[in-house]
This record gives sequence, structure tokens and C-alpha cells, in this order.
Amino acid sequence: MKKAIRIFIFLIAAVLVLSCVACDKEPAKPSGEATGKKKITLVVQQLGDMAYNDDAWRGVEEVAKKYGYEAKALEVGADQSKYGSMILDVAEAGTDYILTATSIMDYAFEYAPRFPDIKFIAFDTTATVEVSDPNIACISYLQNEGSFLAGMAAAGASKTGVIACVGGVNTSPIIHDFIAGYVDGALYQNPDIKVLTAYSSVYGDAAQMKEIATAQANSGADVIFQIGGPGGLGVFQACMEKNIWAVGVDSDQRAVYKESENPELADVIMTSMLKKVGESLIWTFDKIEDGSMKWGEVVILGVAEDSTGIVEGDLYEANVPKEVRDNIEKAKEDIKNGTIKVKTYFEMTHEQFEEFIQDASKP
Repeated sequence: MKKAIRIFIFLIAAVLVLSCVACDKEPAKPSGEATGKKKITLVVQQLGDMAYNDDAWRGVEEVAKKYGYEAKALEVGADQSKYGSMILDVAEAGTDYILTATSIMDYAFEYAPRFPDIKFIAFDTTATVEVSDPNIACISYLQNEGSFLAGMAAAGASKTGVIACVGGVNTSPIIHDFIAGYVDGALYQNPDIKVLTAYSSVYGDAAQMKEIATAQANSGADVIFQIGGPGGLGVFQACMEKNIWAVGVDSDQRAVYKESENPELADVIMTSMLKKVGESLIWTFDKIEDGSMKWGEVVILGVAEDSTGIVEGDLYEANVPKEVRDNIEKAKEDIKNGTIKVKTYFEMTHEQFEEFIQDASKP
């Protein structure tokens, strides 16, 4: 009898201990509680593009260093069918912020209502994107404004009166907006300039972009703007072979290529159109830290906010005439004060855009 009582008491005690353990267990939280640090996860197709994605990662690393966050980059590759599950894995594992480019944002935003404690930030969105959840913020860049200045520089540096641009794909409104600004700026600087426009059929295809740029050079273009991320490598190779100038995109690609496996290509990049993704992410987290960040909105950044522009380095100084450089400085101020309203794809129909670039390609 006493033995039975002892067993019964032991069982009751065991149940109570297990009950307490169960009570103490909490659901997984989206924060870095194990280390006491907040976590940022940057989701991109791939790093190593020496432009847009790498600049975003640079900004995230700077934020982590500045505010003591943990930073991680998730490279999801090109298979879009896997994006949703990969982002869900990140959210369930625990993070405080998920940052994505516009090409991936829909897959991330799908989970915003399910994970209200995680903040979702998309950069390089359109200004008209709809933000439906209070834990989402979007950053839109006026790439047409920076491209306008690049177009002015290209037209001013051209000796043949023909310049060109190569878009990474023909289905991106943002790439169309780069081109609208570039053509507008070139015509602003020189109404008689001829601007050739072509697109790769596969984003990031360096071989195809090289072929296109070579054909443009054979048609007289002596300055070519690449708007194709890693595919720009092909444009730079074509420009080196043809002994003409290139314009980089998103970051200072001359500086980046100097440190790359192809340092010789740096010497053909006269300037780059800057979309300061890294700086904008630092700016965003400054706002988060001081409590002034506005969620559920789209932030629009352009020349006035020093978020788009061009590199004014040694090759720019040497090859863009001073008169043109002075015009560019004045154009910056006129864009800021509204005197110059740069053409944008987002205020045209697609047919109007095509007509605009076709007219610019005519003799």
C-alpha cells in the first residue's frame, strides 16, 4: 500500500513538472533573443553582381555595424517557384526585418499579415505600389532623374553623335524608366543626338548584352549605358574591344571593377548612374532607430535627396567637356527646384514610351 502511494505521489509530481515546463514554453519570436541582437535578413537573387545587390548588402552590413544588428543575406537564385518557401523558412526561423528588392517583394509581402512582428522593407519599388499592411515599407527611387544626368554626360562626351543603352530585360517598368530618363537627358544636352535602345531577352545574360552592344558600336555608338545588372559585364567587354565608353549602373562600377577579376574593364567606364541603394537602407534604419520611420507607406528618393545621380570621377572629368559638366550641375538644381521635369515611363503609356525611344533613334 505504501509503495502504491509513493508511486502515485511520484506520478503527480512528474505531471506538475511537465505542466510547468509547458507553461514556460513560448512560441518562437521573430527576434534575435539568443544573442540579444536584432536580425536583418536581406533577400536577393544573388550577390556578386558588382552593382545593385552588392550595394544593398554593403548598406545592410553598415547598418549592422552601426546599430549592433545581426545581418544575413539569403540568395534565392532564379527559380521563382522556391521564393515563397525560402522566405517562409526565414520568417519561421526568426528575424526582425526582411529586406527584398522589388522582384521578390510579392513573395515576402504575402507573409506580412501572418508575421506582424516582422518588418518587411522592399527597395526599388515603383512609386505607385500599394502598401496594405502596417509592417511594410517601400523605397522607390527616381532612377529617371539620375539617368537624365547620365544621358547628358553621354551626349556631351560623344564624338560620333550616336549613343546607346542596353536594357537587361524588356518587361521591367523600372528599366524602361531608366531609359526614358537617359534619352530625355541626352536630348536635353544635344537635341540632335541619336540614341539607340535595345534589350536583352534574359536578365543578366552577359553574352547577349555583349552582342547587342557590339552591334550598337558598329552602328556608330561611342557611349553605351548598361542597365542589366551582372549582364553589364558583356557591355563593358564590347566597349573595351571597340575602344568606346561605357556608363555603369546603380553603383560606381569603375571603382567596383578595379577590385574585380576583370580590372581592365574599369578603364572603359566613364561614369555610372547611381542608385544609392545602400545609402537609402542606412537612411531607413536611421529613421527606424530614431523612431521617425513611417510604416505602411512608400518613400520616394531622387536627385533632391541625393539618392540618384552620377559618378563624377577622373574619367568623367577628362572626357565630359567643362561646358557640359556645368550644364549638368545646373540641371541638378533645376531638377531639385522643379524647373526640369524629367520624363518618366510611369507617366506614359507603353506605346508613348516606344514612340519616344524610336524617335530618338532616328537620324
